[in-house]
Amino acid sequence: MTTLQHDFELDNAIFFRSYVLVITEGKMTGGGRVNAYDENEVVVGGRQHSRRTSTFILTQPPQIQIDFI
Repeated sequence: MTTLQHDFELDNAIFFRSYVLVITEGKMTGGGRVNAYDENEVVVGGRQHSRRTSTFILTQPPQIQIDFI
């Protein structure tokens, strides 16, 4: 698994439509494809996540549907 930290890595995730897992404070808080990003936030699966408090991990998509509340 690869952690996405830089803008070019997020650009590649958007371009290749890669699945990204979002981890915040040690818990899985989201996942999906990267829709957009700026210097403060990354939109993954339609939800905004802070770049400062979240970790974005490039991984394989799950085999089941996961709904994040």
